[in-house]
Amino acid sequence: MKPGKEQIKRIRKLFRKKYRREYGLFVVERWKIIRLFLEAGYRPQNIWAVRPPDFPVDFPWEQVEERTLGRMSDLQHPYDALAVFPLPEPEDFRPSGLVLVLDGVQDPGNLGTIIRTADWFGVHQILCSPDSVDAFNPKVIQASMGSLARVRVYYEPLENRLAAAQIPVYGASAGGENLYQTALSRDMFLVLGNEGHGIRAALQSFISRQLAIPKDARAVAESLNVAQAAGIFMAEWFRRRTI
Repeated sequence: MKPGKEQIKRIRKLFRKKYRREYGLFVVERWKIIRLFLEAGYRPQNIWAVRPPDFPVDFPWEQVEERTLGRMSDLQHPYDALAVFPLPEPEDFRPSGLVLVLDGVQDPGNLGTIIRTADWFGVHQILCSPDSVDAFNPKVIQASMGSLARVRVYYEPLENRLAAAQIPVYGASAGGENLYQTALSRDMFLVLGNEGHGIRAALQSFISRQLAIPKDARAVAESLNVAQAAGIFMAEWFRRRTI
C-alpha cells in the first residue's frame, strides 16, 4: 500500500533524534544495508522499495515509485529501499576486548566510519558520552554501511564508567607514548576526544597511559581525523591480538 501523507511525515520525523527517541524507531536506507540489519536479527516495522531485493526477505515489503521513496528519504539521491526498525532494547554494558570511548564526537561521518572500522577489526563495543552524535542518525548508519547492526554503541556519562574501570584506560594524545613501542592490553578502554578539542580535562585523571601515533619527521599535517586515528589504533590492537 502506498504510504499516505501523514505516514511520510512521520517517517521524515525519524531523521531527528528527538522523534527517534519519542517513537522508538529509526530509518535504514538501501537494500544492501537493510539486509545486514535483518541478518543481525532486527525486525522491521515497514519496508518500502522501488524494486525487489536480490536476496530472500522473510518480512513483507511494499513496492513504491521512485518519487514516493524520494519523499520519504532524507537523501538527495535516494537508494532503492527504505525500512523502519524499532530501536534495540538497552543492553547491559560488560566491557570486553578493545572498547572505544568517544568523548564528544560530533560528526556523523566520523562515528559511522569508526563503527565500520570497528566491525572490520572485531571491536564490538563503543562507549559514547551523551553529547556525542546519535548512532542511529541516518548519516551515521549510511557511513557505517550497516556495521551498526553488529557493533553495540552505548551512551552514558564517561566519568562514572572510567572511574570504576577494571581494565586499563588508555588515551589518544599527540604527546603520548609511541603506539608501536607501548604494550597494549587485550582488554582495554581507549579514549578518543572531540574533533576540535580532544579529550576533556575531566577525563584525564582516569587515563593511565597516553598513546600517540608517530608521524614522519617531514609531515606538515598537525593532526589526524578522529576516525583515521581510531582506525590506526584498532589496526595495531588487532595485529598484536592475532600474531
